[in-house]
Amino acid sequence: MSVILAPQTETTHDVVDVKTRSALATRQFCEALGVGVVGPKNLTYLTVALTEVVAHEIQHNAALRERIRRLYEELVPPATSRTKRSNSNTKVTNGEGSSKASKTTKVSPTDAPDLQLLAQHFSGDDLFAQLRKYDLPSLKKVVALVQEKYPGTKPKTLSKKDDIVAYLLQYGL
Repeated sequence: MSVILAPQTETTHDVVDVKTRSALATRQFCEALGVGVVGPKNLTYLTVALTEVVAHEIQHNAALRERIRRLYEELVPPATSRTKRSNSNTKVTNGEGSSKASKTTKVSPTDAPDLQLLAQHFSGDDLFAQLRKYDLPSLKKVVALVQEKYPGTKPKTLSKKDDIVAYLLQYGL
């Protein structure tokens, strides 16, 4: 399966949020490497490997260096939106955890998780931990939805929460 990233334009960050771009870019990179789905616990290692190799390569390849710099500059939001704070008062929790806001939307661990809603309030290890709080049948419901969107994909195993959550983070966002 090949993933095509959104066209790089001056307003790309307005059209496709950075989290979505990050997930798509990571998926595309993993596919190109042939390493399959990389879970959140190993994402740091992948990032280190990528950064070290690219840092070496751009010393010898000015075109690559400029391409990365241009894309980076396109992705960084203008200074006005970077300093703007969100006034969201929505808190997502399943009754056990906490987040950054004050108003609570209770989410049952037996309901199918809303990945987009959770991703608005949590990231990285926190998002992984929040998804782990759901029971296996709930997580499997979302796996089925993701597989409709990305046929031929599947978690490493459907019997382990960590594998399902890693799959959902890789393909569900």
